[in-house]
Amino acid sequence: MRPVAVLAVAIAVVALPHNAYHTGSNKTIDSNPVTGHNDTWAPFNGSATMITDVVDMDLATANWALAALYTGWYPSPRRLSLVNTQSLLYPPGANNSMHNQLNGLPTSIIPRRQVGSVPYAGSGEIRHCTEMGTVALTFDDGPSAYTDDLLDLLDQYGAKATFFITGNNNGVHEIDDCSTGYPAIIKRMYNSGHQIASHTWGHPDLSGVDEDEFNRQMYRNEMAIRNILGVIPTYMRPPYISCDYTCAQRLDEMGYHNIYFDVDTVDYWNNDAELIHNSMDNVDTAIAANGFDPSQSSFLVLQHDIHYHSVYSLTEYILSRMAEAGYGTSVTVGTCLGDPPRNWYRDAQPATVEC
Repeated sequence: MRPVAVLAVAIAVVALPHNAYHTGSNKTIDSNPVTGHNDTWAPFNGSATMITDVVDMDLATANWALAALYTGWYPSPRRLSLVNTQSLLYPPGANNSMHNQLNGLPTSIIPRRQVGSVPYAGSGEIRHCTEMGTVALTFDDGPSAYTDDLLDLLDQYGAKATFFITGNNNGVHEIDDCSTGYPAIIKRMYNSGHQIASHTWGHPDLSGVDEDEFNRQMYRNEMAIRNILGVIPTYMRPPYISCDYTCAQRLDEMGYHNIYFDVDTVDYWNNDAELIHNSMDNVDTAIAANGFDPSQSSFLVLQHDIHYHSVYSLTEYILSRMAEAGYGTSVTVGTCLGDPPRNWYRDAQPATVEC
């Protein structure tokens, strides 16, 4: 099969409406000699409207097609039917009720090379910046209604942050749904030089889920981020900062760095005008404990951009205090670990969300 043919198949799958995954009738063209199934797609003419149905294909053939797309390697010619991505990501009988929509090719086939000097998850979690004199603000669970204002504030300080994104937005709505406004926010983060990282799809304790659910949590979040940006992250933070040995090994196989922190603002307990000073005190305590010599210390700070007072009070306080202590402004986690931006993501084209 020529590259253009593989690309045509891939584009058609990406563009399929959700209900195409559940059609009840097949419109056969002829038999596929590779899968033994009947092909059920109309000749591709550059428009996804020509697609009338999809069928399952065996996993080996599906992996071949997707590997060709992502790696540019095209083995001996074959005929292919369209890939039912829902059946690939969610095996028969799997509980996928939490996933209302599945858009695009599965990201599980993307090569997971481990590059650079930053340890991957199998070598343990990362709790500290390695570049002395740096401060890395990190925000979990967003985006939220406050995130645009947070980005404005960071711009004012010339600061960069890392956003550990939860794909179903804590049960509110999927981040790749244009009606939420979240795709535009995430694109703004990315284009402004902030770092995008994973915090799973639905925020479960990864130490307490089986392998199938683990994979769904990670791959579904990748797909949502890919749909917006055309890349997937190599950095993640496990919900509840819970990742046992099995979790770490799985993340390592997926090519992730496992990021913790060394300054917990506990903003989730102090999201109140009368309490947020407790989070500020935590920051002051950390600065005092590490001393005021930036050549000897650094800070990896945990916040949440879903909490009003963390965004509108705590963040500016941290930026001001760190500057006063000689640490300059905030940088991304990748930067504070000495990892160049090219290592923060894996290419996963195409991005399909245009809002």
